[in-house]
Amino acid sequence: MNSEKLRKAVIFLAWGEKYICELSRCIQMSKDFFAGLDLILITDEATDVKWLKSVMTRVFRVNFRFGRGSWLLRKTELYDHIPKEYDTYLFLDTDTIVLGDISLGFKKANLHGIAVSQASHYCLDNFRNFAEVLEKESIENSGLLQFNTGVVFFSKSPKVELVFNKWQDLAIKHCQLWKDDQALFTLALETCSFNPYALSINYNYRGFGNYISGDVRIWHSHGPVPLGINTYNESWPPRRAWPTLVQHPKRTEKRFPRWIYSDQ
Repeated sequence: MNSEKLRKAVIFLAWGEKYICELSRCIQMSKDFFAGLDLILITDEATDVKWLKSVMTRVFRVNFRFGRGSWLLRKTELYDHIPKEYDTYLFLDTDTIVLGDISLGFKKANLHGIAVSQASHYCLDNFRNFAEVLEKESIENSGLLQFNTGVVFFSKSPKVELVFNKWQDLAIKHCQLWKDDQALFTLALETCSFNPYALSINYNYRGFGNYISGDVRIWHSHGPVPLGINTYNESWPPRRAWPTLVQHPKRTEKRFPRWIYSDQ
């Protein structure tokens, strides 16, 4: 199937004034790259979203399974509530801003089912106390890569649905021990033997100072996008970024040049 003709949607989960305001910022600052994409909001039954209705294609109010104290686990309910008439989807956290062309993510989701980037804290079994959950699931603590769930491209298929259903099942099973959705997503992939397409961190850049080669496609941080993040003369050696700060490599005047970092 021609990926350019697929119906595509961007999905947001948001409730409460703080996150609705954050979502509004995301949409306003990402609008140049949302052209041709339907924007879908899934929210609770109480949050005031009247002022977002003019920019959202559709708004769904749902009664979430997970309540106060387990709000992050609501993300595991995502597949239950998405409109099923689309071919490919992009789920975005509200603290993201799209800065460049993201069509590759949709194409890879169409080919592989799921396309995601690794988490900045990439080692799953050393992520806080998640080794306890792995032990309960009889998963070897062997340095599993952790994926970040703030940016997830996916398509519809029985195998993808199985992963999302497993994600929710694991959340229900371990919600007393673990109340964060992200590690459970990686565990769902592992237990379903599902190998997603691994996007570069350019598609989910957390602003923690990781090296950047090429353009940042999606900025993922509560902090502001630093001025000039995608302004550079050469992509290598890499630059680094934090909220409000970009560091570019600077060459020293030595016979054998080395690379150091200095403020922009």
